[in-house]
Amino acid sequence: MNDHNIDSTYVLACEQAALIHLNLDSSFAVTRWPLCCSALAIVVAACNFPRPANIDPDAAPTSDASSPSDSNDAGTPPQDSRAAAPRIVASNTVSRADLAAGIEALLIPAGKTYVIDTDQGSMFDATNSNAPLRAAGEGLKNGVFYRTDDHNRAFFAITRIMLGENAILRGVGGRALILISDGPIEIHGIIDVSAGHCSPSSDSVACAGPGGGRGGDTSAARGCGPGQVGRAITGSSSGSGGGGYASPGGAGGPSVPPPVGGGGGDPMAGGAGGTGATCPGPSLDPIQGGSGGAVAATFSGVHPGGGGGGAVQLTSYTSLSIVSPTTPSTSGVWAGGAGGSGGAPGGTSPISGGGGGSGGAILLEAPAIDIRSGTVLAANGGGGGTGAAANDGQPGRFGIAPALGGEAATGGGGAGGVGATRDFQASDGSLGVIGTMSSAGGGGGGGGAGRIRINAVMLTNLSAEAVSSPAPSVNVPAATE
Repeated sequence: MNDHNIDSTYVLACEQAALIHLNLDSSFAVTRWPLCCSALAIVVAACNFPRPANIDPDAAPTSDASSPSDSNDAGTPPQDSRAAAPRIVASNTVSRADLAAGIEALLIPAGKTYVIDTDQGSMFDATNSNAPLRAAGEGLKNGVFYRTDDHNRAFFAITRIMLGENAILRGVGGRALILISDGPIEIHGIIDVSAGHCSPSSDSVACAGPGGGRGGDTSAARGCGPGQVGRAITGSSSGSGGGGYASPGGAGGPSVPPPVGGGGGDPMAGGAGGTGATCPGPSLDPIQGGSGGAVAATFSGVHPGGGGGGAVQLTSYTSLSIVSPTTPSTSGVWAGGAGGSGGAPGGTSPISGGGGGSGGAILLEAPAIDIRSGTVLAANGGGGGTGAAANDGQPGRFGIAPALGGEAATGGGGAGGVGATRDFQASDGSLGVIGTMSSAGGGGGGGGAGRIRINAVMLTNLSAEAVSSPAPSVNVPAATE
C-alpha cells in the first residue's frame, strides 16, 4: 500500500482491472498504483470492463456468477453505496472510530499470499520472500490502522478489501484477527486462519491459528476446551484427547497393558476430549479461536497435539461478498484445526497418538452479504494421530469432508479419530494392542467443530451450492445504528 490518497470516480473499476484482468504483481499494486490509476480508468471506460455493482439493500438476491460483480450501463460512473447502506452494529467492540483518517484499500492480487501477524501488526508478501507490506506497531502505518485490546484481539482497519482469485490472506499470531472495512469486502480467494502456521516462515502442527489454543507439546494443550493427555506405562500408552469447541473432541484410544506374570490387564482409558463447555456461543462475541489437542502420552520425546483453528471477523460497513471461483472450492474462509501427531513404537516406551485440534471461529457481518455457489466456509476439527506409528491426523478440511485420523499401524498402533464437521461428530481414537512391535499405543481423538456466524441486515444470497461446515448461525436482520 502507498501513502497517497486514491480518489476517482473510476477507482472501483481501476482496482478491478488491476487485480482481475491484468493480474499485477504486488510490487505494482502496492508501490506504483497511483501512477497508473488514471490511465487504467481511461482503459476501463473505453473497453467497458465490468465494474463492481452497487449493492442495494432492497434489491433481489444476486445470481451466482464467476465474475467479480455485475456491470453498470456503459458510461455510468459507479456510485458509492455507503451513503445508502444502513450502519450495522458491529461485534467485539468494533466501531466506525476504527476507520482512522489515512487508511487505504487492501488489495491482494491473484495468486499472491499475504500474511498478517496479529501480535505485531505487520504484514508480508509470502510470495516475494516475505517482503514487508506493513511495518509493525500500533496506529496508522502503510495505509492500515492497527490496534489491540485486552481480550486477545487484533483490529486492522482499511477502506476496502479485494482478495484476488487463487490469492490467500493468512493470519498468524496469538490474537484473533478482526478486519474492518469502510467499503466492500470482496473475496475471490481464501482467507486462511487455520492452525499449523506459526509465523510467516515456519509451520508446526502445534501452532494454533490466530486467537486459538496451542496444541499440547512441552506444556499442556490450551484454549477453551483443550484435550487431555493419555496415560503411559512401561510397554503401553493410551491415546490423547482432541480439542473441543462447538462440539466435543474425541477421547484418546485405550491401550492394552503388556502381560505381567503371564497375564495382562484391562485396557487403560485414553485422555478425555475437550467438551467446549466454556467456549464462545453462537454470537461469537467475544470471539476466540479453537482448542488444542493434547500431546501424545509417552515417557520420552514430544509428539504434539494439533493446534486449534484461528478466529477471524470480517466487518464491512458496506457489503461483503464471497464470489464463485473459476475452480470450485477455492474461495472462502478457512479456520480448521491441525491434525494430531502420530506416535512411535517402543518396546518399553511406546508413544500414543496426539489429539486433533478443534475448528476455530468465522464471523461475517455487513449490511448486505452475498455468498455464492462453489465457495466454502469451514471450521472443521483435525484428525487424531496414530498410536505407536508416525501417521499424523489430517488437518481440518477446507470443505465438508472430515479430516481422517492417522491410519492404524500393523501390530500395536490404534488409528486416530476423525475430526468433526457439519455432518460428523469427532470420533475417539482406536484401541492400541500388543502386537508385533511388542508395545501398544492408542490413537488420538479427533478435534471438535468450531463455529460460523453471519450477521447481516440483508442476506442477499446464501447459495445452496456453497459449503458451510459446521452449519452457520444466521442473524438477519442484524441490529443497525
